[in-house]
Amino acid sequence: MGKGDAGRGKIPRFRDWSIRKKFMMSCLPVMVILVAAILIISYQMLYNSNITKTEEIARDECEMIGIRLESMRENMDTCSNMLAQNINRVYSDVNVENVDQIAFIDIKNDIYTALDYALRCFPDVSSLVFIDKKANMSSAGTRGTLDYEELRADYLDQIPDKGMAVTMQFPMGDGSCFLADSPTLTFGKRIISMSNGKILGYILINISEERLSSVFPEQEEEVVARDYFLVDGEGIVNVSRQKERLLKKVDNEEIMAFLAKGAEGNGAQSGGEAGGIVTDSGKLTVNGEKALVLKEAIPGFGFTLVSSISIFDLTRDIRATAQVIFILGAAGIVLALYLTVILSKRISKPVQELTIAAEKLQNGDFSVRCPAVSEDEVGVLARTFNVMAYKVDCLLKEVETEQRRKREYELALIQAQVKPHFLYNTLDLIYVFCQSGMSKEGARMTKYLADFYRVSLSSGREIVTVQEEIKNVEGYLSIQRERYCDLMDFSVECEQEIRAYPIVKMTLQPLVENAIYHGLKEQQKPGTVRVRGYQEGNMLVFMVEDDGAGMTKERLKEVLSREEAKNHFGLRSVIERISLYYGKSGSVEVESRPGRGTRVTVRVPQKMEEKPC
Repeated sequence: MGKGDAGRGKIPRFRDWSIRKKFMMSCLPVMVILVAAILIISYQMLYNSNITKTEEIARDECEMIGIRLESMRENMDTCSNMLAQNINRVYSDVNVENVDQIAFIDIKNDIYTALDYALRCFPDVSSLVFIDKKANMSSAGTRGTLDYEELRADYLDQIPDKGMAVTMQFPMGDGSCFLADSPTLTFGKRIISMSNGKILGYILINISEERLSSVFPEQEEEVVARDYFLVDGEGIVNVSRQKERLLKKVDNEEIMAFLAKGAEGNGAQSGGEAGGIVTDSGKLTVNGEKALVLKEAIPGFGFTLVSSISIFDLTRDIRATAQVIFILGAAGIVLALYLTVILSKRISKPVQELTIAAEKLQNGDFSVRCPAVSEDEVGVLARTFNVMAYKVDCLLKEVETEQRRKREYELALIQAQVKPHFLYNTLDLIYVFCQSGMSKEGARMTKYLADFYRVSLSSGREIVTVQEEIKNVEGYLSIQRERYCDLMDFSVECEQEIRAYPIVKMTLQPLVENAIYHGLKEQQKPGTVRVRGYQEGNMLVFMVEDDGAGMTKERLKEVLSREEAKNHFGLRSVIERISLYYGKSGSVEVESRPGRGTRVTVRVPQKMEEKPC
C-alpha cells in the first residue's frame, strides 16, 4: 500500500460515510442557517414594524402640534385686529396730535381695559403693550414699568410706518424688555386711525415660551424618551422643554444637516394649511445614540418642529423579545441536532405541509387543513393546528352570523315601529265608517287592511314577489287615500315583466309612507304620490315620488344621517335592508327640491344572491 492509499484511509471520503452521518452533516448546517435566518428576519421584521408604527404616531403628533401652533398664530392676527378696532374706538373722540402725557391719562384706563379684555379672550397671549407716537404706554400682563427706549430700539423702529398694517413677528427674545422670566415671542402691529389714516401707535403682543412649549405632549410617564423643540431658520432653539438650550444654536451637526436638507422643498409646500405640510424623517445620532428624528415646517411662525425619539428606548421590548427568540432558537438548534440523529426524512414533508398551511392561515384562509397521518409530534401538531384553524373559522362565522342577526333584529324592530300605528289609525277609520252607516266603505277598508297585513306578514318570509309588494303598496295607498281624501291621490305603474321577480318585503311601503307624511302633509295642500316599477338592463328600478314640500340639500343630508333615524326610520330601514340583502349591488338614491317634492329611487338586481353575513 502506497502513501496515497494510506492518506485516503485516514480521511474517508463523503461517499464512504455512513448514511446517518451523511444525513447529519448535510441537514445540520442547513437547519442552523435556517433557524438563524428565521431569528434574524423575525427580529428585523419586529424592529421595522415598531419603527414604522412609532413613526406614524410621531407624524400624527407633529401634525397635531403644528395645527395647534398654527391656531395660536391665527389667534395673534385676530387679537391684533380686535385691538386695532378697540383702540380706534378709544381715540374716536380724541385729537391724536393733542395727546400728550397728561391727555393720555384720560384715555389710559380705556386702553388698559381694551388690552385686558384681549388678554382674557386669548389665553395664549402672555402680555400686551400699546405705545403711541409720543411714547405714552399702557400694558396688560406685565410686571413693573417698561423701558420705552429699549422697546423702541428693539421693536418699534422695525415696524414700518407705511404700507399695509400687518402683524409682524420678531425673533424670540429673552423677555427682559417685558420684565418676563422666560423667553418671549413678540408680534408687532401699527395701529392706524380708521377716520383719518394717521398712526395712533403700536401694539406689541407677547407669547411666553412656556405657553408655546405647553403644546408638546407630556412625558412624565412615558417609557420611550421623546424630545420636541422648535428652531428658526438660523437653527436657533426657540421653544423646548429643556430650558438650558433655549436661544442657543442646535449643537448637533446631523440635525442641522437634516434641517437644511430639503428646506427649499418644504418651504414651497409650507404656504398651505398646516395639515398639508409634509413631515420628513430620518435616523440620526443624538447624544451618542441613534434616534428617530422628524421635522415639520410651521409656516405661521417660520419655525421648524423637530421631534426626536430614542431608538434605544423604542426597541427595549424588541431586544427583550430578541433574547427570548435567540434562546428559543438555540434550543431549537440543539433539538434539531437531536431530531436529525433519530429521525428520517419522513419528517420533512409533514413539516413543510404544516408551514404552508400556517402561511395560508396567516393570509386569512381559515379553511386550510394540514394532513395528519402520523402519531408522532408532527402529527399531533398538525391535528392541533387543524383544531385551532377549525375553531377560529367557526368563531369568525359565529361572529358574522351574530352581526347579521343583530342587524336583522334592529330592522325588525324598525318594522314593528312602522306597522302598529298604521293598524290603529286604519281600525279607527273602519270604526268611523261603521258608526256612520258606511258599511261598504268599512268593508272595503277591512279588505285593504287584510291584504296589507297578509303581504306584510307573509308567513314570516322576508322575500316576496314584486307583484305582492306592489299589491301591498296599492292597499296601503288606498287606505291612506280614504283617510286623506282631500289631501292626496296616487298612481301605481309596474311593468308586467318584473312582477314575478323576488324583492325584499316592505321595500316600497316605508317610502310611500314618508312621501305622505313628510311630503304631502307638510305642504298642507293636495298632492300625488306616484309609484313606478320597471326593468333597466339586469336591474329592477322602483321610483316613489311626490309633489309635496320637498327638502333642502342640508335637510336631506340630516335625514340620511343615522342621528335622524328615529324621525325617518322608514327611509333608514329601506336603506339598511337593501344594504343587508343586496350588498353593493343594490342602491337607494334620494332627490329632493324644496317646494317641488321628493323622489326615492331603489335599484336592485333581478336575481338575489345568497344573503350576506
